[in-house]
Amino acid sequence: MKATRGFIGLVLMAAFLMGCGKVAVEPEGELRELQVVDSVMQHRPDSALAMLVETPVDDPYYQLLLSEALYKNDYQQTNRKDLLKAVAYFDTV
Repeated sequence: MKATRGFIGLVLMAAFLMGCGKVAVEPEGELRELQVVDSVMQHRPDSALAMLVETPVDDPYYQLLLSEALYKNDYQQTNRKDLLKAVAYFDTV
């Protein structure tokens, strides 16, 4: 019984030590900005739309966010062609 507890303790200690050196990687640049817009979208779609229009990016994620912001603000879809490319991109990923 004591040997089993000791073994479990060693396994837990090894798992803890292996996980200690790992650091979360923060996204940089455009991806980080798009993640901020995505987090704002839920409660402030008007602000999210303003942020997107302010800094256009050639990225499929941007097109999806722009489409959502236009929809939530009751604007006509203006990026349909680019949105279809983004959908095709995410279908292949």
